[in-house]
Amino acid sequence: MQNLSTNARVSDLVRESPGRTRVLEQFGIDYCCSGTRTLADACTGKHISPENVLSALCDYDRTADLDVIDWNQAPLGRLIDHILEDHHIYLREELPRIESLFQKVIAAHGNKYPEIIECADVYVDLRYELECHMMKEEQALFPAIRRVQNWTPSMAAGRSAIGIGESIAVMELEHTRAGRAINDMHRITGGWKIPDSACPTHCSLLEALARLERSLHEHISEENNILFPRALELGDSEYDGGAGD
Repeated sequence: MQNLSTNARVSDLVRESPGRTRVLEQFGIDYCCSGTRTLADACTGKHISPENVLSALCDYDRTADLDVIDWNQAPLGRLIDHILEDHHIYLREELPRIESLFQKVIAAHGNKYPEIIECADVYVDLRYELECHMMKEEQALFPAIRRVQNWTPSMAAGRSAIGIGESIAVMELEHTRAGRAINDMHRITGGWKIPDSACPTHCSLLEALARLERSLHEHISEENNILFPRALELGDSEYDGGAGD
């Protein structure tokens, strides 16, 4: 592994060791949509000590589970399967449930908690975008990446990965919008803070949103920082006549 440094890009730190996201989450550092910043810049934006974060990352590296799958080395098809099975299935099950919780809390306590109504407006748009986003990945982008991975040099002759690059650019833009939406909801709710008088449904809603935030950060990071760069590198190497993975 590279030497940890506050001058390293957050996305590079995560790509090298995805488990480091656990540490970054604890400090509230965005490692998916804003991962191109250096660790120092990310810490400055959060008004936290870069040295404290660096120390925590070093501690994690010393105790990291060696059995964790290295998605930088695993076949791209296996990484795609993981994203589909661990993230897309979760979203398809959880997004409708969260919307139902919003509806129940607003119906019973909307006048008392206007911030929940504001948060729900953001959520409805987020849910629609995520569902459309997953459909585009499943029906177009992911199959295209699988095909590129299976190209031989002779098959790659005369082909390019431009189409994949354009699709990835769109997906990254949609990731940025999703990240902004979850950040907006985090702000509106005061960091998913549960009011003292909140009912059980209200508590469940905020806990579900906090989990959704963590899952989306991990999901987007695995695509932006690992899957997409590897797919683009593979496409370029195949098009240039290089050997595949």
